[in-house]
Amino acid sequence: YPLVTRFTAITCVVSISYPDTTQLQTIYSEYVAALISAPPLDQHPKWGQVSHATEIAKTLVAVYEQVKKRYNVDEKSHYIFTPRELTDWVKNLMNYDMENNELLHVMSYEGERIFSDRLVSED
Repeated sequence: YPLVTRFTAITCVVSISYPDTTQLQTIYSEYVAALISAPPLDQHPKWGQVSHATEIAKTLVAVYEQVKKRYNVDEKSHYIFTPRELTDWVKNLMNYDMENNELLHVMSYEGERIFSDRLVSED
């Protein structure tokens, strides 16, 4: 919609885009590093190293990018995927007792809940 000049003269118009893939990986590497460095994962033989945070974040971002590319607004109006889904995904991982759950199982379950629950079947 066109904006009236009188309105734009008294307001500031700011447009901020979403982070690109590299920036998302950096952001979510920090989130995952916080998850991994907390007990009990800090003692885990495989996931206890913070260096794995980057690998996990790359995986999360890759899944997000693929879902965002495959399911778009042109298909269904509610197929709007933003970095908020990634944030929810990582935050939800922090709700689990990792002593009794495997990290990869929890990651896949939460990813499924966040993304596939929003998809519509044709049935």
